[in-house]
Amino acid sequence: MRPLKLIMSAFGPYAGQTEIDMEQLGQKGLYLITGDTGAGKTTVFDAIVFALYGEASGSLRESSMLRSKYAKTGTPTFVEMTFLYGGKIYVVRRNPEYQRPKDRGEGLTTQKADAQLTYPDGKVVTKVKDVTLAVTELIGLNRSQFMRISMIAQGDFQNLLMAKTEERGKIFREIFHTKPYYNLQEKLKTDAAAKRGDYEEERRSILQLMEGVRTEDKDGQNVCLMLTEQAKRSGSVENVPEFLKALSGQIDGDTGSQSRIENRLMLLEEELAQINRKLGAYEAAKRAAVQMQRAKEAIAVQEKKLPVLKEVYDNLQKQKPQREALAIEIDRDEKRLDEEKTVGNTMNRAKEALEKIQAEYCSFAEKMQEKRRDYQQIERLFLDAQAGLLAQRLKEGEQCPVCGSTCHPKSAEMPEKAPSENELRREKASLDQLEAHTVLLSGRAGEAKAKFEAASSEWKKLNENMIRPEELRAKKQRKLQMEQEFSSARDDYEKCAGILDRNRTLLESLEGQHRETVDIDEEQLQLQRADLTDRKKSLQEEKEQARLRLQVNCRAARAIEQKFAAAKKAEQDYVKIKALSDTANAAVRGKDRVTLETYVQMTYFERIISRANLRFMVMSAGQYELKRKEEASNKTSQSGLELDVIDHYNGTIRSVKTLSGGETFQASLSLALGLSDEIQSQAGGIRLDTMFVDEGFGTLDEEALNQAMKALQGLTEGNRLVGIISHVGELKERIDRQIIVRKERSGGSTVSIEA
Repeated sequence: MRPLKLIMSAFGPYAGQTEIDMEQLGQKGLYLITGDTGAGKTTVFDAIVFALYGEASGSLRESSMLRSKYAKTGTPTFVEMTFLYGGKIYVVRRNPEYQRPKDRGEGLTTQKADAQLTYPDGKVVTKVKDVTLAVTELIGLNRSQFMRISMIAQGDFQNLLMAKTEERGKIFREIFHTKPYYNLQEKLKTDAAAKRGDYEEERRSILQLMEGVRTEDKDGQNVCLMLTEQAKRSGSVENVPEFLKALSGQIDGDTGSQSRIENRLMLLEEELAQINRKLGAYEAAKRAAVQMQRAKEAIAVQEKKLPVLKEVYDNLQKQKPQREALAIEIDRDEKRLDEEKTVGNTMNRAKEALEKIQAEYCSFAEKMQEKRRDYQQIERLFLDAQAGLLAQRLKEGEQCPVCGSTCHPKSAEMPEKAPSENELRREKASLDQLEAHTVLLSGRAGEAKAKFEAASSEWKKLNENMIRPEELRAKKQRKLQMEQEFSSARDDYEKCAGILDRNRTLLESLEGQHRETVDIDEEQLQLQRADLTDRKKSLQEEKEQARLRLQVNCRAARAIEQKFAAAKKAEQDYVKIKALSDTANAAVRGKDRVTLETYVQMTYFERIISRANLRFMVMSAGQYELKRKEEASNKTSQSGLELDVIDHYNGTIRSVKTLSGGETFQASLSLALGLSDEIQSQAGGIRLDTMFVDEGFGTLDEEALNQAMKALQGLTEGNRLVGIISHVGELKERIDRQIIVRKERSGGSTVSIEA
């Protein structure tokens, strides 16, 4: 990748739009980026890195801080770079997030970060992340790799030169992606801690189980107790087999004790059963005597009551015919009363029907009379109208067709509203219809009246011989008292007879039991039973204690045995993983503290040193050669990535910290170039057409500077441009092509090219 043109607008110290035509520098060789301190020399490289990856080259220059403080409010902030890669030209443009004036109105608004990459064929990729990904895929390097390869910052690599193993390892971890090895170290350490935790957990569980074992000894001299205390003091469970052996003996002892206790309990149970049988028989005899006395008393009472109750019962039983006759009479009266209710209901319905039809008849009869009067009036008007019509046709001297007179002194007058003949017919038809319906209703009323009179006559006949309801209720009440009296007498008699029979049977049974009763000493038997009961309770408690001990101890023995096996397995696993962890994390006593990651990094470091020495030998005129220190200075700090220097002039090997300022620059530059070469090799042989070397030349004497320039000239082989960022005056005389950065008193910096 070689930049062809770089445009910076309101970027860093550059206030306006600054364009650098880098094609003027040629395709290979050295060129100088020079200017006053703070003018913006390194900003040129910042702009290149920002254009490609959206971030500046330094960790202290965030993209949100890249807008120039000298820029006018309306000047946009962006970087645009045209670059050559693989013989094709690409254009990338980016702007950071910054505040700009609003398009409308007053005030500021946030201009969001944006990016655009244009391919040679016109294809365009937009959005910040997508452009960064496309650039990374195109060049084959991420930002970190690009920085390590393209920018040789003397200060950074002097730190790398002097760094200890831990510090250098962190740098290599990022460059050569050895984080997985570090993660493996940490995982092994974590796994070892976890395995130790598993073992400790099993050990604690075993101690808890050992402490939970129940012992019979009261003096604390039990073997299990002593072994438990020993395990607690030592923090080890190595005596578990001895503990399990002692516990097994205690379990066997409790098993035998439990068997002996059960045999003794069986004997006690038999003795108690015999005493309880004797006491039971004695108690039964006493209860029988009391019951016999009660039975005799009950028999005497019931024998007196039974004849009286029998007589009452027999007398009431003789009244059965009267009760039955009364029941028949009540049944007959109820039927006749139901019949009367039926006839009465029929009569009431007939009366209701008669009243309804009579009311309807009266209504229509009244309407018929009114209609008849209306018709007669209309008929008179019609006839008067006929007379008036005749009168209108009469002439004096002609005969009247009605009376035959030829003299007509007073003719009939024509009424004002005379009905027509059709109207008269309609009225006559309506009257006839009303008269016909009235006659029909008259007939129906006559039929209804006949039905009512027949039902009324039948009801009167029934009512003359019918019993009154109050008389029927009295008969029912009399029947109920007779039945209750008979039922009560029967129940009293049967109850008395039953009590008498039961007591006679009970007395007979109790007399047989009483004859079998033997004479015993109740007090002595009670004392014996109390003593046996106490002894039984004591043995049962002893048996329960033995049972609980067996239950707890057997369960504990099984659990301890399982836990001990698990603890041994956990201990074995811990020992294995601990050995791996100690090896990977450089924790093996008496050995150099070289971690697994450091061991892997040592391979890269050896190759870097080999590449660096190709240049260091040139720059030091064959005097110096870098060498990895193989033995640690002490056994307490990590080692493996520390550097010594071989002085071929006197044949000594010493620390790189003993080099002078100029020698340190040469060693740092050599190491940086060696690292750059190794990174390019690791990135698949990618080679950048442009590199930058930043400062550090001020510490070199004339000879050292000549050697450094010779080494840098070697970097330009193969059409590579190497830009040296420096303000050292001697370099201006040695390097013809220059990018000169000038810091103005106001308005920011400017750039010019001399080639």
